[in-house]
Amino acid sequence: MKINFDFLKQKGLPEVPSVGRESDPSILRKNIESIEKSILGNWDKASLVLLELDRKKIADIADRKAYTTPAQVDEIRQRLQAHIETVLALASSLGLQMHNSGIQAEEVGSIKFLYFVIILGKDPKYIEQEKTANEDGDVVTTGKLRGYPDTAAEWYGRNHKSVSVAEHNSFILNLRKEGLEQSEIRRLTQERFPFLKEPTSSSEVIKREGLGQFMHFRLSPEHWKDELDVVRQNRDAIRINAPKLYAELTGSNK
Repeated sequence: MKINFDFLKQKGLPEVPSVGRESDPSILRKNIESIEKSILGNWDKASLVLLELDRKKIADIADRKAYTTPAQVDEIRQRLQAHIETVLALASSLGLQMHNSGIQAEEVGSIKFLYFVIILGKDPKYIEQEKTANEDGDVVTTGKLRGYPDTAAEWYGRNHKSVSVAEHNSFILNLRKEGLEQSEIRRLTQERFPFLKEPTSSSEVIKREGLGQFMHFRLSPEHWKDELDVVRQNRDAIRINAPKLYAELTGSNK
């Protein structure tokens, strides 16, 4: 696989990571191939590839599992710990900085969960910014660090308080656990949380262009056309630089 730096230049994207971790294109190529070969889910693979291509400052990988009886806790802890070790091993091989929350407990209504969140980045200052923003409930900063357009992050920041973040995150993680495609996750999430529903026109474009698997953020009603350009750039970056992952995301490998 060859990293297409001409494409990055044409799109106005940096050709190499900003902190100089990968001045050699062969290292970037090797890292993306390692991500494609990993056992992570395609959503997490895509997030890491976009991090490698400097489309975002941080990526986060999380897992959350519900339990109903104390007898299930040990097994769930073992499964989560195995997932953590897989992520940390890959991140270490990629030379990424990381912050591991460890296994945490949470209750949403009557449902009990164990979960972890690992924040990954090339530059530790962005990980610190994410930790601070998370502690402060600053969803605008966390969105921008993840590569969301400013307009989308700011719109979400103005409206997200109408939804419990814990409830929203738990709902999405449970859908991912069921192995649903990202387009179906988006549809079900929008049904559950109406304020997240995209304008009808944008939904038609997303469906027509097959962008659903590359939607890593919510579109704002006022600026969705410009924001979809960012989605297209992310899709094209993955298509050209991580073709195996692109085939898995789009089903073209079947």
